[in-house]
Amino acid sequence: MLIEKIGGVTKFGYPQGTLGRRGYRPRAIVIHVMEGTVRGTTAHFSNPNVFTSYNYGVGKNGKVYMWVQDENASWANGKVQRPLWRGVIPNPNKPREFINPNLYTISVAREGFNYELCTPEQYDSLKWIVKLMAEKWRIPISRNTIIGHYEIDRIGKPLCPGKLNLDYFVKELKKPRGGGDRALDVM
Repeated sequence: MLIEKIGGVTKFGYPQGTLGRRGYRPRAIVIHVMEGTVRGTTAHFSNPNVFTSYNYGVGKNGKVYMWVQDENASWANGKVQRPLWRGVIPNPNKPREFINPNLYTISVAREGFNYELCTPEQYDSLKWIVKLMAEKWRIPISRNTIIGHYEIDRIGKPLCPGKLNLDYFVKELKKPRGGGDRALDVM
């Protein structure tokens, strides 16, 4: 499924990221909070002196944005500090270091600040894009595959993704789609 064929996603092209995934494939989805707005995040990513990006973002209004295609690695999850996530891959050539998680994760950020809850529209769209990516990449939905950024970097990002109960979120993701859910079909 090509992301260009998915309706309802605003695409920004290719800002900061790594072309391809160097032989890895996504095996988890990392949820972030932007600590700001979609507009501010887009401007930040457009600065050539900034080396950070997300694959996707979800606005408070529920609109979904793509900064880096999911076939490519964004630059959001690379710093591994006291990880809680069991899925980090040790670097066989450098003891106590890890393969860059950007190569095997997809990053999805929600607009807002860590002290804010998702809006209902934002929550529904966050579920939609995470389910879509899980289906596309055959990522099983569990708390070991849908994680918060803090689970990779407990020191630098201890509050990311903010006020989002990931245990409950994963339970919601596992529910069968109902008539009111946003369709996951390719348009």
